[in-house]
Amino acid sequence: MTPEYFEKYILEVMYNDMILLCRSKGVEYAGKEDKLANFKKTAIECGIDPMQVCYIFMNKHYNAIQSYIKEKKVYSEPIIQRIRDCQLYLALLEGLIIEANQEILPALGKSTAPFNPMVGTEGIDFPFKG
Repeated sequence: MTPEYFEKYILEVMYNDMILLCRSKGVEYAGKEDKLANFKKTAIECGIDPMQVCYIFMNKHYNAIQSYIKEKKVYSEPIIQRIRDCQLYLALLEGLIIEANQEILPALGKSTAPFNPMVGTEGIDFPFKG
């Protein structure tokens, strides 16, 4: 597969699919005010962290992908849809990570600049170790 084909027919299509998926399912699950509301609400109901909720929701799609890789067989949703769902959950997880770190850093007396997950958190003494 050429880089041009990959960018145009994989990455661009993936991005557009994810935007449509986020818009259609996002309102249904999270409402219009906070894309992450469903994870936060479920986390409170279950007494766990919103990131754990996201992982649990994403994991069923990941398991279906694993099954497809092993068996080369689709049992319900098309495999590309499972991949898109997983990609969207990863984007939502990134949002949860960024949001959580924006709340933690000021509380620790650190910079209030937006958290950059690409830089990392070396040197930050988090009150919890996951």
